[in-house]
Amino acid sequence: MAGAAIAENEAERLAALVATGLLDSEHEAVFDAIVTLAATICAVPMAAISLIDRDRQWFKASVGIDVSETPREDAFCAHTILRPEPMEIGDACADARFRDNRMVLGEPHVRFYAGVPLTAGDGLALGALCVVDREPRQLDQAQRSSLRQLAQVIERLFAARVQGLRQQQFIVRITDAMPALILYLDHEERVRFANAELGRRAGGDAARVLGWTFREVCGPGLYQRIEPQLRRAQAGEDVDFEGSEQLGGRLVHYHNHYLPDRDEQGRVRGVFALTFDVSEQREAEIAARRAERRLQLIADNLPGAVSIIDRDHIYRFNSAEYERVLGRPLSQITDHPVREVHGEAVYAQVRPHLERALGGERSSFELALQTARGQRFLRGTYVPKRDDAGCVVGVFGLILDQTELKQAEDRLRQMAEYDALTGLANRYRLYDEIAASAARARRHGGARALLYLDIDKFKAINDRHGHAGGDAVLVEFARRLKATVRATDTVARLAGDEFVVLLEEVHGVADASHVAEALVAAMQPPLNYQDQEIAFATSIGVALSHDAGEGADPWLQRADGALYAAKAAGRGSWRLAAA
Repeated sequence: MAGAAIAENEAERLAALVATGLLDSEHEAVFDAIVTLAATICAVPMAAISLIDRDRQWFKASVGIDVSETPREDAFCAHTILRPEPMEIGDACADARFRDNRMVLGEPHVRFYAGVPLTAGDGLALGALCVVDREPRQLDQAQRSSLRQLAQVIERLFAARVQGLRQQQFIVRITDAMPALILYLDHEERVRFANAELGRRAGGDAARVLGWTFREVCGPGLYQRIEPQLRRAQAGEDVDFEGSEQLGGRLVHYHNHYLPDRDEQGRVRGVFALTFDVSEQREAEIAARRAERRLQLIADNLPGAVSIIDRDHIYRFNSAEYERVLGRPLSQITDHPVREVHGEAVYAQVRPHLERALGGERSSFELALQTARGQRFLRGTYVPKRDDAGCVVGVFGLILDQTELKQAEDRLRQMAEYDALTGLANRYRLYDEIAASAARARRHGGARALLYLDIDKFKAINDRHGHAGGDAVLVEFARRLKATVRATDTVARLAGDEFVVLLEEVHGVADASHVAEALVAAMQPPLNYQDQEIAFATSIGVALSHDAGEGADPWLQRADGALYAAKAAGRGSWRLAAA
């Protein structure tokens, strides 16, 4: 088995990868959320953000994959980074490049792979966003488009991370160049020691202030503002406070620590005064808040609702998608309890999943939610949020709105299981209902009955009134069937003018014959169609079953045989099949 080729720019690519600081970094919820979303969109069990190092493939985030890295020679993504466009392998066993790959022959038994290369700002490929399945398949166009969009989000997050690292390095250099100002004040508040920082600030030798009072060093205005903190330190208290002063035409922020110096008897004999210029730090915090707003923008554009929930079940962060999903402004969601936002019924459903995530486990769930925009069908994932010590301090939440997907599934199910013309169950649905009725009969006992019906001389109706007239008769016939039997009985259209009624909890021939006679009578009134009356009737074959193990086909054949007997007897009647 040969691994992927090595590109000519491999050295530059590896340097760009190292510069991101991503390799062997801690898990981050935003990347976990993206791979979970990718797996969900593509309906696969595995997804990952992989980074291709010199000799290995390392996963920044993954779902459904139990390892954190693999040899580079086994990595599908090592092939993906060699091309500018996504790579999709429908069946790895049929692909000469991968059919003898260890990941195909052994765990995780890869058969399907799709990967989108992840590039740095200079176009160098760092790795790939990939989705994997154990079965051959293909993505549809919407899934491919979603993968590309998610890959763009990841690339923007990578770029923001690199910029953040550069900002941190800049702050470190500033701090190294600007040490703290340190003074020691005796019990008379006279300066007994001053480091060089004071000289740099005062524009002269720090030694010249030795013996000065603290008031003389600070000036009367500043001294008046900080004197209460100095008094606390002289009374034996460690004091920590911040302030700001306008110095040299700029606002300087400082952080002060006043520490009492005690003698052997514990009496305060002086005070250490440490002053840190934190102006750059404050400016960096402002920049960090700007970066947070940029990350908020990214979260707001993810195709899912992202949240952070604290241990008291209070929303502390919500992306803009929550407004769309719930139809309410974020001001009514963020900083409000989950119970208050969704109500008791929904809270009762999500609370066990919240508790599981707060206990350290990932938890997924589905939810039907009534909102101002109507009923929404949601799929959610809660992931533990941990602090630097590894303690769970909250929950990261990802909610995907599956309403349109569920509606499409419902439409497909309707098309697959119900007759388009009459709305009745079709043959496939009937077989499912027969199997379910057999299971119930085995549990509770009792007989069942199948009534096999068709419309007498239906071809003549079609010939005289056309197919539109024939369809009108079929629709009316189906309506009368439904109106005559119980709501719990199953009415199905098999094909053409053939219909079946499944009766459960039948106590004998009398019950079935009563329904059959009622159906024959129900079809007697003519149908008024385009100012014409169309007369029609039905013949019925009835087959009782006391055996829950009897198969659907033999049972239907018995009922069909009884139907032919009814037709032979003169139509417009019913006959009972032999047991």
